[in-house]
Amino acid sequence: MFGGINTRLITLNKAVAATGVGVVNDNMLLDLCYEEDSWAEVDFNVVMTDKNEILEIQGTAEGKTFSKKLLSHRFPWLRKE
Repeated sequence: MFGGINTRLITLNKAVAATGVGVVNDNMLLDLCYEEDSWAEVDFNVVMTDKNEILEIQGTAEGKTFSKKLLSHRFPWLRKE
């Protein structure tokens, strides 16, 4: 038991990777450094499996909102099956 969770039931059967993605000066940047992150107009955390399954997408608008169009344009794989 760990924090009330039975850890014997947790099995990792896929590779998992996470990275940060941001839009800086209208350019998409991957794995932003601190300086780039502080300049980002939009900042995303993306976590996926090796099977192209999404575990988490967290997007934050820095200073102004962003549109669904920006999301689908910058992440075209979100529209694919």
